[in-house]
Amino acid sequence: EEEEEEEEEDVENETEVAEDAGQGATALQTERLAPRRKLPPLLVPVTGRRPEPLHWCGVSFGVTDGLLKFWKRLGFRLTYLRQTKNGVTGEHTTIMLRQFQTNGTVFPPDAPVPSSTWLDSFVDDAQRRLVTLLAFTFRDFSATMAL
Repeated sequence: EEEEEEEEEDVENETEVAEDAGQGATALQTERLAPRRKLPPLLVPVTGRRPEPLHWCGVSFGVTDGLLKFWKRLGFRLTYLRQTKNGVTGEHTTIMLRQFQTNGTVFPPDAPVPSSTWLDSFVDDAQRRLVTLLAFTFRDFSATMAL
């Protein structure tokens, strides 16, 4: 019986707020705050949901020969390389992306399905910029990093 009264108060609070919404600050001044009952959980166990379809995964880091080689081996492709060095580490920041295969993946009806070549245009642009700037900004790169 006590729970029913609290639930009725929750509904009354929501109604008051909705009625006062057009009155600006008065809605905040007159709202009565109370704990609400029977809210859905904020977190759900991973086993309780179907995984979301992923199109891509990205990583950003201060580029070094070893890290660049590591991420390339995992299938990530260079999409951005900052022209100025990080003031603290002295490294150029890079962003690398890896596209996942989405063949056979069932997407929600309203979700856009990515084309299979969307990443190529980013990679091509980054390579074009890198080659152009090798004589200037990136002239200190080692031969292995430049390749």
